[in-house]
Amino acid sequence: MVFLVDILLQGYFRRLGYGTMNRGISFGWWPGISLLVTLGVYLVFFGWAILGLRKGDRPIAWLAMVLGGLGNLLQRLWLGSVWDYLYFPVLGFWFNLADALISFGVISYILEGDGNPDTI
Repeated sequence: MVFLVDILLQGYFRRLGYGTMNRGISFGWWPGISLLVTLGVYLVFFGWAILGLRKGDRPIAWLAMVLGGLGNLLQRLWLGSVWDYLYFPVLGFWFNLADALISFGVISYILEGDGNPDTI
């Protein structure tokens, strides 16, 4: 699964010392947030995503977000933080594959709308 690849890449780049530790949510936002609050956010999100997947509502968007979130959640539970190893100077921040999957899922979800192209 993709989240396992991300976990392996986080470990690899952490050992190399390339990247940065992220104790916040995606892209390092809210770095002082507690693990308990982070877990609460993930649980609410996963519940919402699982319901969406079961209904067949935007499955690709939900799947990308769930897999991305799972990769970061497992690392956060195991190590207390995630390792961001991708950096694009144009964007100005570090991120990892899980962050990219979550972002892709959110953008896909928004752009897909309710299936009516007039409401996008």
